[in-house]
Amino acid sequence: MKPLSEARVGSVFEWFKRFGGTERVIAEIRKAFPSADFFALVHDPESLTGTPLARVPDRTSFVQSLPRSKGEYRLYLPLMPLAVEQFDLQHYDLEAAPIGEKRM
Repeated sequence: MKPLSEARVGSVFEWFKRFGGTERVIAEIRKAFPSADFFALVHDPESLTGTPLARVPDRTSFVQSLPRSKGEYRLYLPLMPLAVEQFDLQHYDLEAAPIGEKRM
């Protein structure tokens, strides 16, 4: 078993849209695991300019490419479980999600 400091960490979130509660959790995870990979169903990098997450590299889902997804992402809530399932997380030793969030 690898030490936690060497663990490959993947973190999945619903959206990176504004610097609120979820984004604050992401910032703390990033401090604890600087090499973690981040996955988001929808990401609007312009809305995070000037925050600790301004340059967080992430991978997005197919929902990102749907019309109006950055502004009206909640329209696609029924598709989000499918989008999460399509992320390939099999190579990660640890998966992180915001406190209180259900893992899908």
